[in-house]
Amino acid sequence: MKRSILTFIIITSIGLKFILAQDTSQKKSFIICIDGRIVYSTISKLEFIDSLTDGAKKLISANYTPGNLVMSASDYAILMSEKTKSIILSLTYSEYCNGQTEYHYDIDFKKGWLDEYIFVLYIYNTDKKKYKKLYRPITGKHYTYEYDLSGGGMRRATKVLVKDCD
Repeated sequence: MKRSILTFIIITSIGLKFILAQDTSQKKSFIICIDGRIVYSTISKLEFIDSLTDGAKKLISANYTPGNLVMSASDYAILMSEKTKSIILSLTYSEYCNGQTEYHYDIDFKKGWLDEYIFVLYIYNTDKKKYKKLYRPITGKHYTYEYDLSGGGMRRATKVLVKDCD
């Protein structure tokens, strides 16, 4: 009797350790570049705003390190579900130059982008002289964005015109 109880406890503890050790997160290859630089530790808040078909909104937090975007498997399932109508990637970026300045960016995000082998997001702040001359901001915003993914990418038209070779 004692032996069967001891065996039951050992098998249960091994099974429990196995269940708890399973990785319950989704990890995606994801890189964010702001103003031509890969962002390392200056993103203070990164979340997805999920607009559902019933009109409700859900905030889904994610952790970002260069090359990796990590969120719980259940949050990933919600983003990828049929109930998702649209997604906004919302992030706050801090820049340290003569003090700290924070910029907030909201990017229209397609859920298929999370299934790509790699996704690279480029954000350009058009309040800065260099990018103001080059890009038109998104209507009502102070920035624009472009992206690359394993199957292609999207580039914005620039203000600078290329001269013909005549």
